[in-house]
Amino acid sequence: MPKKSSSVKTKPVPIRLSEPMIEAIDFAIELGQGNDRNDVIRTAIANYLRELNVTNEMKKRKV
Repeated sequence: MPKKSSSVKTKPVPIRLSEPMIEAIDFAIELGQGNDRNDVIRTAIANYLRELNVTNEMKKRKV
């Protein structure tokens, strides 16, 4: 089944991760905790931002 296209614009962001971090991400994928590296990294960033309440603060600024 093809993925739905999102109306949210994305930008590529090069990041540097240590080898142990990449190994841990790959291991998480093997355990079924994500589809691929991008999925795991995006989910981790989204969870982190949610913990910081950043998206809610951004919404308040737009009002």
